[in-house]
Amino acid sequence: MTTFFSVDVETSALDPWHGFLLTVGIVVVEHDHLTKKAELAGAHCYVRIDRTLELSEAAKTGLWLNEGNPNSSYGWWTRQSKEARDEAFADAGLPRLSPLNAALLISDFCISMQPVAKDRIFVANPVAFDQMWLRALFSETGVADPFHYQSLCLRSMKFGLREGTPWGAERDNALPEIPHHALHDAAAQAVDLVNMLRERDGA
Repeated sequence: MTTFFSVDVETSALDPWHGFLLTVGIVVVEHDHLTKKAELAGAHCYVRIDRTLELSEAAKTGLWLNEGNPNSSYGWWTRQSKEARDEAFADAGLPRLSPLNAALLISDFCISMQPVAKDRIFVANPVAFDQMWLRALFSETGVADPFHYQSLCLRSMKFGLREGTPWGAERDNALPEIPHHALHDAAAQAVDLVNMLRERDGA
């Protein structure tokens, strides 16, 4: 059984060299290509990472809270919903884990869902962005990356599967309950993945 991990991250910048990973959402999709069966597994993982100190220091240097800084996503965040901002960084009352504990939680979750490394597939939209941040987290903390080298980009899959789909089309029909909430976005991606796997398999 192939296990797909639909991953979405929210961050303070466009890359780990200029910002910090804030939240991670993961939703599991199982696929048996022999029976052409793809379904949501009902399992998920969501973690908020405590970046209070880092964001505070970045604010002092102008790398955060500066809407004109091209290396900060703060200006973009000001245009998102309060619920999304609170989840990512704004609500100090929400529980947040250290980077190390977040990495351990994610690793343990993925291994528990699929013990065989080669059957764990990292899925995102686009995969290049989200996987870069998870790899940076595992590198930062020294926790072994639980994902096999195999990954799937939903944006590329849609482009190749459906003639006439414009490059960069983000979603199928699934819309997150709260856009840019990592778990809600991961859940919407998972629905898109199930639909495309079924379409591809003719199921």
